[in-house]
Amino acid sequence: GFSYDPDVRSLQAALLTRVMGRVRDIRREGSAALDLAYVAAGRLDAFYEAPLAPWDMAAGRLLVVQAGGIVKPLRLPGIPGEGVIAGRAEVVETVESSIRGWHAPEASQPPRQ
Repeated sequence: GFSYDPDVRSLQAALLTRVMGRVRDIRREGSAALDLAYVAAGRLDAFYEAPLAPWDMAAGRLLVVQAGGIVKPLRLPGIPGEGVIAGRAEVVETVESSIRGWHAPEASQPPRQ
């Protein structure tokens, strides 16, 4: 998912470019709760997003866990707040390894005069 804050959204897009080459497809329904429900139902293999508000993930987290999946906290450099990675254990590990080591790009500096 993408933040309403343009600076955070730019960082999320930068991370997405790293993940895109390591996964088969990216889908976004527009609701973290719905995406987590789709993971629980087997319609999606995994879900990650940060930041998320507690109400965005509370019910979805329960659905994933009850369906036998795992939900792990996710903190991303440069992005305030916490999110989650959810899915089957082996898929969550794949997503984590795609994200691991990512650092927020440095803000562009104006040219020196």
